This record gives sequence, structure tokens and C-alpha cells, in this order.
Amino acid sequence: MKPHPVVFFVVLLTCFLNPFPAFCAESSEQTFGVVTISVANGRAEPSDRAELTTQALLGTPVKILQTRSWHFVETPEGYTSWVSPGSIKRMDKNAFNRWAEAPKIMITKHYGSAFREPNENSQYVSDIVLGNLFETTGESGDYYKVVFPDGREAFVNKKLAQPLEQWLDSIALTEESLVEKGFTLLGIPYFWGANTTKAADCSGFVKTVFFMHGVILRRDSYQMVETGQAIDVSKGYDELRPGDLLFFRRDNETGNNQYRIRHVAMYIGNKEFLHAGNPVKVNSFDPDAPNYDAYNTRTLIRATRILGQIDTPGITTLKSNSFYQVQ
Repeated sequence: MKPHPVVFFVVLLTCFLNPFPAFCAESSEQTFGVVTISVANGRAEPSDRAELTTQALLGTPVKILQTRSWHFVETPEGYTSWVSPGSIKRMDKNAFNRWAEAPKIMITKHYGSAFREPNENSQYVSDIVLGNLFETTGESGDYYKVVFPDGREAFVNKKLAQPLEQWLDSIALTEESLVEKGFTLLGIPYFWGANTTKAADCSGFVKTVFFMHGVILRRDSYQMVETGQAIDVSKGYDELRPGDLLFFRRDNETGNNQYRIRHVAMYIGNKEFLHAGNPVKVNSFDPDAPNYDAYNTRTLIRATRILGQIDTPGITTLKSNSFYQVQ
């Protein structure tokens, strides 16, 4: 995915020069927010017609940097974008801290629904997707009672979720688990700026695989390449391990010092890699393999290892990332 537009400085300068204070954030007391719909679209400009640059899942805490008719927000991985106000519940510090301390469940299945009553024949409240994070206030039979950040109440089948702490404690972050989780996303369509089980771009696919291990990576491939442990691929693939991230340059650029990252994939072993190639699929570096990918073989430039590098710059977790903590 290409670099995100440099808009943060422009936004701050606009606020500084703007003669109408209401154009910018209405109150310094309400600089916190939590995504309140299953998938919130982040755009390059405050308009539904603007480029989609990222997405944030329900329950994602954000910092509100500015407000026009839309919110300009920063997400836990440090990415900024414009999000429509209906996607975010704005909170003051006290309200956010209450949310941060509340017990939660994590949605662990690809898709599902929330209902008004604890049965699937009752009124539908919302769709839900893998990675959604809900406050929970109790149980009713086979359902968790949940509260959306905007105050809506609903019930979610226990088959779709786990208590957050239980889920975090159960995670085994290994080469095998990364590959296994990656394969569950096979066939998901490519969509620029997307990063969910509904659709994903290349870095969105990688982010989703790691997020379902409780790990938060930077948003774009050109940012990911600067994190983790560098792995030498100049002489082939012998140093690679499953779960390593692979980075590819543009076809018309050469050399190790002057290139732009255009694509990221995840190595799975045996010279094969998983990536969002429209759809998410497996390709190979082996010219004799039926799934050989000549273009990406030719443009592979770097690789990094995330395993063993948790809580180093650009690699945080749901437990360690400050956005999820009491402020």
C-alpha cells in the first residue's frame, strides 16, 4: 500500500489559521474516542468520496486530533485519517477510562450478528466481524450481553467470542499459528485501504493476521519494513522462517538504497508466501511451481521477522499499547 498522504501538518496549520474555532476540535476535554460500528472507514479527506486509506474495528480506541464535520483521528498504530462522526463515540477522559476498565469480549469468528434479545430470531442490531471488541455486562444463556461504545445494548452468541483476557492468555504466537491464521483468510477480496475479514489490501491482510494474535503492527508496508529483525534475502530464501514479512519494490526501481515498498506478504515456508493478491492467495518463488509468481520473485527486496520482536518500535500488543490503557 502506498504511503499515506502527509495531512497531519496541513490539519494543524488549518486549525491555527482558521478564524472560526468551531471548525477545529470543540473541546480539549473530549479528545478520546472509540469506534462504535463494526468497521469504520478512514479517509484521506473528510468526505465519503475521498480515498480510503485505512479501517478501524469496533472497539478500537482513538485520539481525536481535530473535528470539522468529521473527526481527524489517530489509531493505536499511529496512523491518522478522517472518520465520519457516526463511526466514533467521542468521550471525555472519565468516560474513556470507564470504558478502558470495563470487562470485554473479543469477536473471534469472521462474521456474525448482534441481536436485541438473546436469541437469533429477535431484532437485528448490528453486524460484527473478527477483531471487534465489546464491553460486556453479563451473560444470558448462550449469549453475552454487550454494550456498544455509543450506548446501544445487544446480545452476542458465545460461539462468536471469548472474554478478552481469556483470549489473550490463550494465544500462542508461533510460526505455525501465524501460518494457520493466514490460511483462514484465503479468498478474501483485495480492496485498497481495507484491513478486515471482509476485504484487505496487502498490509491490511498482514495486520489482520497479527492482530488476531493480539499484536498491533504499523499500517502500511513502507512502515512495516522499518520494524522487526531484518532478514537477509540477497542470496535466496534459506534464512527465512514461516511468519516472516516479505517486502517488494516497484518493478522499475533497482538497488538496495533507492526503492519504494509497494507490497508486503507473509512467508509460509517451502519458497511459498501468503498475500493479498486479489484475492488472498498462496504464490511461490519457485519457477517450477504451478503458482510461481515471477513479478514478486523479481522484485523481492527485504524481509523482517516479527517473532521475538514484540514491544520493539512499531510492534505493540493489546496489553502494552497505551491507547488501550487508562489515561
